[in-house]
Amino acid sequence: DIWFDKDEKTIDSPTWFTQRLEAVEKCRAAILILSDSYFQSTMSLYEGKVLLERTVSASKPPQLFLVMYSPTDIPPQYAPFLDGIVDLTSGKIAKSSLAEKSSMVVGSLSVFLEKLSTAMVPALPPLVSETEFTGQYKKTKLRQWTVNDVQEWLAGMRVREFFCQAFAENGIDGFLLMALTEQDMVSFL
Repeated sequence: DIWFDKDEKTIDSPTWFTQRLEAVEKCRAAILILSDSYFQSTMSLYEGKVLLERTVSASKPPQLFLVMYSPTDIPPQYAPFLDGIVDLTSGKIAKSSLAEKSSMVVGSLSVFLEKLSTAMVPALPPLVSETEFTGQYKKTKLRQWTVNDVQEWLAGMRVREFFCQAFAENGIDGFLLMALTEQDMVSFL
């Protein structure tokens, strides 16, 4: 999964916090952009701590890729990951534009990240076994669907569990499903 901090607008809701921690606890890889602001952010430090602990204790540890964005002191626990660090602070690249720096990061890491891409992984099984489906939602008008009917419909389309959970957590029933806009889907689900 990819998480872009720059795109986050709501960062104080319990749902945001839960989704972010879930991503940290389940991700197969992470790019850590190291800077003074990274080491001053409580959330970033916690995420980094969880990722570092997973590299030691998990049966399938996540792969960590470090990018040095601005000169900063790096704590010793990051030392095992410094060999492949992408350093944007020295030489000609330090004076480059943000676009050029981004291009360097993508170029340096794309070969490694492609192997870990969720697009290359088979789809997850549906949230609920199809034998547990009643199919009742098919006989009910959309505006009268319950949250469970929406869940059954999503599972029937093989929508990943993460997204099904977002619908359930937001109480999306048939009436709300009809009212959702594309922007709502992007912003909240």
